[in-house]
Amino acid sequence: MASRKQDSGSRGKSPLVTCLMILGVVTLFAALLVAASPASATVLEDELQAYQSAFEVSDVIARRGLETQHEGAKIVEQLKAAVGDDYAGVWFDGTAGRFVVPVVNVADRGEISSLLDQAGLQNKYRFEVARYTWRELEAGQARIDRGLEEFRAEGDIASGQVQSAINPSANGVALRFDARIQPEEQVAAESVIPEAHVRVQPEKVAAGRLHARPDACDPAYTARVCDLPLRGGWRSGVL
Repeated sequence: MASRKQDSGSRGKSPLVTCLMILGVVTLFAALLVAASPASATVLEDELQAYQSAFEVSDVIARRGLETQHEGAKIVEQLKAAVGDDYAGVWFDGTAGRFVVPVVNVADRGEISSLLDQAGLQNKYRFEVARYTWRELEAGQARIDRGLEEFRAEGDIASGQVQSAINPSANGVALRFDARIQPEEQVAAESVIPEAHVRVQPEKVAAGRLHARPDACDPAYTARVCDLPLRGGWRSGVL
């Protein structure tokens, strides 16, 4: 294995593919979700079927969950504006049909509750205690990606074998490995974890899954949903 340079400033910036990873639900539906206004949104049959398949819930629960997502289409921008640097993400619990708001500062709960209640989301959200803000998670992911890119450039990790992703439901960064990755490649990739300074969860995924096309970030869908962490909320970078 080639030796790594210890000067982080010498590493090239990793090209990131920023996208919303939707826990098995077709990403096109997320784009439709954000594009529609809460007042006029209609639950599409394809959306309904995808939701039921992803979360194994009844038609009634799936429809209610999708309606809640439509109602909260602007929740990310609203939360960022309300709590500023304390923002720690938001995700949607598809089984419970509620938004989940991680908070790093307990004092923010009152303002967030008022905001969401005024948006018509009473009893459609819950809080979770978080350790890291979204900016800290983004910085942690960037440090991981720089380390992985250096390994890739030196030939120690093949392209497309490792993916970093911000997971707001875990308030951390997921380090995802293709099932076909070589043991020495995984060891190299995991060696960058201490550089993140945030929670990092290594995991393996089915072969080829790291090559999914990020349709949710495609400008062809007009609505940019890359920063909207709904239905699990993943922001990822594939190397």
